[in-house]
Amino acid sequence: MLWQTVALGFLGGVMPDILKLVALRMQGAPNYLGSGFFWASFVILGLLGLLACWLVSPGAPIEAFAVGYSAPSILTRLGGEVPAGVRDRGKDLAPSKLTLRQWWGI
Repeated sequence: MLWQTVALGFLGGVMPDILKLVALRMQGAPNYLGSGFFWASFVILGLLGLLACWLVSPGAPIEAFAVGYSAPSILTRLGGEVPAGVRDRGKDLAPSKLTLRQWWGI
């Protein structure tokens, strides 16, 4: 049961990015899909959801998904700041020049 719980936590953690991609499906694939920065942050967000589920130990599968979804979402809202003029995580955005708050905000 524990592996199912943490797997749902991981899925919940990456769900915001999946929902963004679904919302953009008619406009074509976003530029940032080819960047390593996107995929690294995608995995990190999933791992945050996984860790939250492991720590909280929710009782039901829907609770595990909700805990996984909320963990990175709360951190993003609390610590995120979108850099001025940035609407896309495109390849021309240099992750090394971002502050931690900007990284969470993208």
